Amino acid sequence: MCEGGEIGRAAVWHGELAEAYFLNTLHRLRSKGRYSPSLLVAFFERWAATGKLDALVGKATLGHLTKENLLRVPLPVMPPAEQERTVNALTDVDSLVGSLERSLAKKCAIKHGMMQELLAGRTRLAGFSGAWSQRPLGSLVDGLAAGTSVRSTDGVGEPAVLKTSAIRGGRFDAREVKTILTQDVSRASCAVVADSLIISRMNTPAMVGDVGYVKDAHPGLYLPDRLWLARSRTGSGTSMRWLTAALSHGATAQSVRGLATGTSDSMKNIPKKRMLSLHVLTPPVDEQHAIADVLGDADTEIEALERLLGVTRAIKHGMIQELLTGRTRLVGEGGE
Repeated sequence: MCEGGEIGRAAVWHGELAEAYFLNTLHRLRSKGRYSPSLLVAFFERWAATGKLDALVGKATLGHLTKENLLRVPLPVMPPAEQERTVNALTDVDSLVGSLERSLAKKCAIKHGMMQELLAGRTRLAGFSGAWSQRPLGSLVDGLAAGTSVRSTDGVGEPAVLKTSAIRGGRFDAREVKTILTQDVSRASCAVVADSLIISRMNTPAMVGDVGYVKDAHPGLYLPDRLWLARSRTGSGTSMRWLTAALSHGATAQSVRGLATGTSDSMKNIPKKRMLSLHVLTPPVDEQHAIADVLGDADTEIEALERLLGVTRAIKHGMIQELLTGRTRLVGEGGE
């Protein structure tokens, strides 16, 4: 079990290596035969999540759970048969969570490979053979509109202003917002519109230039001054979903970040003129939309798995709350 950092994070050692040694940042606990190690791991997970271990942590710069404090933690004791039933139930849901995590990772890897091939033109979808060209971003979008800096407070409500964390890796999360203070509502500008692209123009070096695709309109949500909103240039037919993918992946994403300027190590800014002058490898319009459809289908599958994984994790959390507090008891075949 970790005694510092992620205090309470634990796992059962099954002798996976012939020889291994423990760092001094770990506690090793061995059962005397009356307690299931897997059940103990579940208790540590619950205590870490509920903050029970925090009161035992030393108040140094980095928190540490000492051996002496750990040994003072009262440990609920179940009958051996109930321990086994509880561990089996939690193991089953853990297996399901692990299976979903592996499926999600596989889907994401497949999508990544698709993007590498389709966005560089190395693989063409059936029926397309037209030439690609390097085009400036300004010829594909109808300008870059920025929002306004407004005062806000934590919480989800409308009207609201987006956090810069609302966009990441081509995706848009409408839940990442702050509620605009009443006295600043009239100052809010640049509402989130459907089929648009949001760009982080000012952010940390690792996140500046990040983008997200907006499928549906959110009239109660507004951009801050650190984000740009772009729509398809009138008459261009640009697929904004394709463009989002292109700007969020590979060499093009690196080029976008390379536009950022600023002397601060913690904050960079992309000049609008340089962004609009960025050249993007562009397929014909019909191929843009075909690529967008393929990647959109992949996103749909990924999002469905993410929702299922979230529900399954919530079920596991609920099971831990019920089974490890004694509110729900698992009964054996003979009513034991």
